[in-house]
Amino acid sequence: MSERPFYYHCPVPFTDFTQVPDRLKCTFPVDYWDGGQQVVNGISEETFTSIFDNAEKPFIRNGEPRAVGFWPYRIRTLEVFPHLKPYASINYNLAAKLDIEVAMIWNRNFNIKAGLIRNKDKITLGPLAYPGRSAHINFTGVCQARTPDDIKAAINLYKRALLNQTYVRTDGLHLISVEDLFISGFTTYLAPLKNEPLHLRIVDNVLRDKLNKGQEVSQDDLENSARRLVKNWASFF
Repeated sequence: MSERPFYYHCPVPFTDFTQVPDRLKCTFPVDYWDGGQQVVNGISEETFTSIFDNAEKPFIRNGEPRAVGFWPYRIRTLEVFPHLKPYASINYNLAAKLDIEVAMIWNRNFNIKAGLIRNKDKITLGPLAYPGRSAHINFTGVCQARTPDDIKAAINLYKRALLNQTYVRTDGLHLISVEDLFISGFTTYLAPLKNEPLHLRIVDNVLRDKLNKGQEVSQDDLENSARRLVKNWASFF
């Protein structure tokens, strides 16, 4: 088998089918975000090997979330999902143990606009009613590969899986740890969407506390929150 693209080596460093954990060859939950039990059939070794060798060719089974059609996304989901609870906050010690990094695609000028909460960030997801900035568990493997070509490939993978778009030269992949967000006053929640099981919501603790007290959140509050979020977010281009 040919050498794997860089993003297959993080966080699962296998290079041969015989080294792939059995759980990656088994069934995959397709509606766990609603607490359901539905699963789909596993795939054969021949099919697994074929799609694993064709990173740029999405593979998806009927009923699965769209993003898992990209193999690095599927692997990352199967790695972290058994340890996380949908719509609950992610403990930063657990996140460190699972090598979870929080990722966001934005242009290289990572300014206050990147941190602003948009209308879709205010929609209640399951029991999670707090508004917060959308982000994602990093599934690109860029944590182990930071050459310009690797960054470009990681961004392209991210955009194809989530946005059905491709890399443009102004794009940046912005990463931060759950612990650094916690220190900055933000809580990271797993907020899975129907087609994006690794979707996150970054909630400002100040805004959350105001809402819990029945107080209104002003535009100034939102802008101050965005400034603090962006200030503490590391960037890799």
